[in-house]
Amino acid sequence: MTTAAPFPCPSPSAPAAVYGPASDLLLTLYGRRPLDGMRLDGDRAPVKELIARPSPA
Repeated sequence: MTTAAPFPCPSPSAPAAVYGPASDLLLTLYGRRPLDGMRLDGDRAPVKELIARPSPA
């Protein structure tokens, strides 16, 4: 099931939006699922940069 947030985006100038099931979004953020399986609207570069950031210790 793919859902959108029930509230507006806090920044209308956000460079990108990623859509998909919450479990898939988390797996993508942790680098365990490729971004290619998600619906992405906007600029792909900032999303890839976010995924590439190291996790806090």
